[in-house]
Amino acid sequence: MVFRSPQLLNIIQGLGYSGARIQVIDSQRRTRAETGSYGTTDVANGNDPGVLDTRAWFTKIRPLLHKLIIREEWRDQPATESDVMFDRALTTALEGKPRVLRRISDNAQIIVALHPIVSKDKTLGAVIVQQNMAEILTFQEAALEQIVLFSILSLLAVFVVLLAFSVRLAWRIRGLRREANAAIDPYGRLRASALQSEVNAGDEIGDLARSIDNMLLRLNQHNTFIENMPRTLRHEINNPLNTLSTSLQNLENESESVRNSKYLESAKRGVLRIGAIVQNLADAANLEESLETEELETLDIEKLIENYVANFQLTHEKHHFIFRGTGGPVYARVSDYRIEQLLDKIIDNAIDFHRPESPIKVQLDTYREHLQISIANRGPALPHGAGESLFESMVSHRGRQSRLHFGLGLYVVRLIAEHHGGSVHALDLPDSSGVAIMVRLPLSPVGSPTPKKSDKVESAETA
Repeated sequence: MVFRSPQLLNIIQGLGYSGARIQVIDSQRRTRAETGSYGTTDVANGNDPGVLDTRAWFTKIRPLLHKLIIREEWRDQPATESDVMFDRALTTALEGKPRVLRRISDNAQIIVALHPIVSKDKTLGAVIVQQNMAEILTFQEAALEQIVLFSILSLLAVFVVLLAFSVRLAWRIRGLRREANAAIDPYGRLRASALQSEVNAGDEIGDLARSIDNMLLRLNQHNTFIENMPRTLRHEINNPLNTLSTSLQNLENESESVRNSKYLESAKRGVLRIGAIVQNLADAANLEESLETEELETLDIEKLIENYVANFQLTHEKHHFIFRGTGGPVYARVSDYRIEQLLDKIIDNAIDFHRPESPIKVQLDTYREHLQISIANRGPALPHGAGESLFESMVSHRGRQSRLHFGLGLYVVRLIAEHHGGSVHALDLPDSSGVAIMVRLPLSPVGSPTPKKSDKVESAETA
């Protein structure tokens, strides 16, 4: 039986809201006022696939959230058990203690809040507020969507900022690396004495750039000192050498007993050797500067090498030289004096290492865009890993020899080859019975004959 109270109804109607049911129960469990319904009002979105998917996903994670927040295990209640728990909660509320519980009603999850009505220490009844969890879930879903969307946008913004920062940082580091690498050529010579980029930056990359710039400056000063040292040594050593040579000559002229002395001859040879060493050092130091001022002209390399080998054979009758050419003119823009100097250094090296009674072969080949000069000799193979270092300055693999060698000959060969736009390399013969040094130079576009060979590299190791 319901005993309506208009005053109570007016009060709770102002408190009602969608999806909630408010009841006022007296101490006899009679309903004195009631308003609203806990049935879902989300008819428009109830069948929306997005809402259904979100609700299904939220239903799956609800037990975990319940355990984390309420610190209780989530379990579904049967309808009968739910009614019993509601009756117990109502009894407790009428006894003056508020209760909150979850119940099942018409296959819907309902949140129930019961609070006693107390007047002068006497419980007059209880207020029951029931709300469908679908409404709460809808509100939670909307809040969750906003949080997820805001989080994704925030993460995306942070990712874009970090990506832009990392790309710019990588670009600056790569630029600094390229400039630092370009400051030194493959043979260790400085191309630039200072950096141009990042030296004014105020961050750690700027500090690194300034450190590298300072290092390049000190290396440039040291290299300048090293490059000028041969000229200084030649000037400083030639004076005492001239004095010593003159003194030995005067001693030979004045004393008959000393004239035929083996010690005098040994001293003369020592003076000449020191003079030759100083001159070689100075020539190597001045070579790069002199190459820059030389003009190139188009010459027939075939004829140049053929005449050179013939003249060299006349002056070195103890050795046998074989020249194998292309049979026709081969044109290239070169300096004839420097090509002869290049051949001098390579053939001198071949003579020092060749096997006695074996010929030294000079071969000229042409390819589509370049010519190749090969000098091969029978003798010891190259030391392991020495193929590239042979052409560096002050590098020698002769071991203990009777003559002093400072490793400048093949270094001069490399400088001349690179000055003509070419390259030089050394390798063992196929049967490891000797060594071949090959110089490649670009062919002249004017007057160059049609290559007689295929592009397959055919080295002179067939000697």
